[in-house]
Amino acid sequence: MAERPARLWSRSVRAALDAGDPRGAADSAAAGWPRFLQTDPTLVAATVQALPAAERDGRAGLVTALALALDAAPEGAGRASAPLLETQADRLLRRGADRAARAGAPDAESPELDELVIARAALAGLHRRRGCFTEAQAELDRADAWLEGLRGVDAGVLTLLRARLRLERALVAVHRDGMGADRSTAPVSTLTETSMHPADRVTAAGLMALSAFVRDDAAAAEVWIDAAERAATAEATPRDAAEIPLEESPALAPAVFTAFLIAHDRAELGDAAATAARLAAIAHGSEWRAYASLAEAMLLLLGSRHAAASAALADADEQMRDWSGGLLAAVLAAGIRARLDVEQGRPLGPGFEDGRRMDDDRHVLCRAQLVGWSLLSGGGHDGGGHRGGGAREVGEGADAAEVAAHAARARQAVAACLAAGPRHAAPGLADALLVDAVAALRQGDDEGAAHSFDEALAVAARSGTRRPFRHPSRSDLTVLVRRASARPHPEQVRLLLDELRPSTDEAVQLSEREIQVLAGLRRGSSVQVLARELFLSPNTVKTHVRNIYRKLGANDRESAFAAASEHGIALDITPR
Repeated sequence: MAERPARLWSRSVRAALDAGDPRGAADSAAAGWPRFLQTDPTLVAATVQALPAAERDGRAGLVTALALALDAAPEGAGRASAPLLETQADRLLRRGADRAARAGAPDAESPELDELVIARAALAGLHRRRGCFTEAQAELDRADAWLEGLRGVDAGVLTLLRARLRLERALVAVHRDGMGADRSTAPVSTLTETSMHPADRVTAAGLMALSAFVRDDAAAAEVWIDAAERAATAEATPRDAAEIPLEESPALAPAVFTAFLIAHDRAELGDAAATAARLAAIAHGSEWRAYASLAEAMLLLLGSRHAAASAALADADEQMRDWSGGLLAAVLAAGIRARLDVEQGRPLGPGFEDGRRMDDDRHVLCRAQLVGWSLLSGGGHDGGGHRGGGAREVGEGADAAEVAAHAARARQAVAACLAAGPRHAAPGLADALLVDAVAALRQGDDEGAAHSFDEALAVAARSGTRRPFRHPSRSDLTVLVRRASARPHPEQVRLLLDELRPSTDEAVQLSEREIQVLAGLRRGSSVQVLARELFLSPNTVKTHVRNIYRKLGANDRESAFAAASEHGIALDITPR
């Protein structure tokens, strides 16, 4: 059986030491550690620690490698010494850069400048994993400046260095810019095929998936997610017990996070729960741990489990306590907090911004919809029982003038979103259009309500987003759907109306295949398992699940099981 690359690298370093060549061993260690840091930090630490102190402690790259490996090792052994090593590496980096600058180029006595650039990029990665994105950006700026000073370096080495910096810069930009622009990830597209490091290819594909999701191209995002998964499992080599498989490492976190966002946006609770759990499992030692807690809070909120969602949000806040420059996580946390306020009938917390960043031309970070739903809730609770509702029912005795005033302010809150039109990110645009439709309905503006609701249906049909339709109260949504069903629409929109149409009092009829699917879900089977059992594609199984939920008037598996029982549908069958 072939020996895995990480072990071969470590063996070559130790062989050089056994042959009495400590300088050669140090050179081999410096050349190999970046490739294996994510998947085998324990082996990297042990290999670098085996070098003589005289060869290791004077080289910034090796000290940096040891600092990162100790910090990332799963068992955390030696993690307390990582900050001290990080300080030592920074000192060596500055000293090496000064010597190189005085010489005009790296000399024989100083660390090679390319090694310094790699070390700077690695330190930026360490800052990023800790949530210190401002510090990470500063490290990358220094590394870029040093890269310009390289002379006489092999072109292949330069290409590798530039690729490593592009990927790290894209990762930092996603956290700092909040996915506000496709430019954050565009520079890494070529790395998905050309990077020499498997972990980099996995991460690059994940970032491309995230970029596609931001562009409202869920189909392309799913293609990139599959590419990341394939890249993570491409190297079928033996593993040691201490090694972290790529498919279980933070390298895959951007792809898994994107998969969660897609499932969440489609209100597919089962898939959202599975991807949130997977993100939590692979996020060890990285900034993605906080995103895993945020994903858990978003999932719980989707199921209206407010107390549990608040606890998950508090856990995320604790993990982000010392972060700097993390706009994406801050926006997600603020949105969860505001949604909790809206759904529980509380006024939005102090300091909540109802606008958006000026450079966010696609309104990706827009939170105006939350302000709109908050105004429509009127400080009350969704009495109609619509899960995840944003607007409460308007009961008897409600002050008509107050209802109209809140509706007018809600329409004003989302006016900029509607003016942006197709430039606006699809999920937020559909949500803003629903705010306007419900508000118009409450104002008695039937024409305006019909126009905005039809536009919301069109946006949702094109993009696949479904989550916004959980926000209106059941009575408002019932009126809007019933009226829309009487108007002509394209086939895609009519199919969406069929999904949204509330269940009636008539007997529910599920097809034989739908009963097989629901019975499989009852047994605990996943979509993938059911697809294999029933010889269907996963997408076909998901379509059956959506139709089952629609027919039963359910929003998740448990309510579907309960509804099936109420209608006398037997689920105690076995797959054929």
